[in-house]
Amino acid sequence: EDDQLIGMRAFMRWEFMIGDRLVKAVRAVDTATHPDYRRMGIFSALTKQVVGDAQGDGVDFIYNTPNQEVLPGYLKLGWRHVNKIQPLVKVLNYPVFAMGLLRSRLSRASHPHLSAEFFREEPLSVATFLERKQATETLIEQDAQLWDAQGRIRTRRSWEYIHWRYASHPTIPYFSVFLEHSGDLQGCIIFRTKTRYGLKEIVLCEMFLAEPNWELGIALLEQLRAGVRADYLISHFPQGIIHRQTLTRWGFRATPKTGINFAVRMLDTNLSKDPYLFDSWGLTMGDLELL
Repeated sequence: EDDQLIGMRAFMRWEFMIGDRLVKAVRAVDTATHPDYRRMGIFSALTKQVVGDAQGDGVDFIYNTPNQEVLPGYLKLGWRHVNKIQPLVKVLNYPVFAMGLLRSRLSRASHPHLSAEFFREEPLSVATFLERKQATETLIEQDAQLWDAQGRIRTRRSWEYIHWRYASHPTIPYFSVFLEHSGDLQGCIIFRTKTRYGLKEIVLCEMFLAEPNWELGIALLEQLRAGVRADYLISHFPQGIIHRQTLTRWGFRATPKTGINFAVRMLDTNLSKDPYLFDSWGLTMGDLELL
């Protein structure tokens, strides 16, 4: 207004697969309104404009993970709250973990940790996992077959996607552990480090398995635990997937009284899976965490 920027909305393009069909989506991410123009409908006006632009561009749906403060605004604009996703947690250091929970309840400050403090030895980068492109692509395809049998709405994964999403991230370092046999990759975990309430947290973003074998997944998790100095691990995989069965067999449990809101605004109603049904989704923590 009068050559002054008073509001902005950012939506990020994303690609999903439903079986063999490529599904175009966008994720609602950042928003900002000038302090002098709040409560004047800027957020609603910009959101409606983007929805119209997305429809004209052939986008099938919009999705995001709004917090409790902004969720009501999205619901008024046609979004539907699909579910509150409860991440899975595996505690590695119970005394320290309990102290961290106490700090969170008392709202006491905590100090961050450098990534180097999380590791017993030099960690492997995601770029190391991607060095053998053909072997990596084969593993990604083998893992996709484990998901395709469920027909989930799932991020379109490829060597290029993993490189963009994890190996080339401009601010957050991601790491990997992987297993191989006779030159073939059998499995891989992609993760990052994070500090929460003074606790050392490992965010398990992706797990790739060459076959539906939870023992293979546990071998990867044991390799991960052996190389880190963390207080707990956090992750998410949907019900009915071997990846989630692996985590629960290894001691991961759903976090009580907390969760991540997942909301969707459909633009195309001709999809074979209903995005408003949570069972339609094949989300990982790498899909849910903000980039």
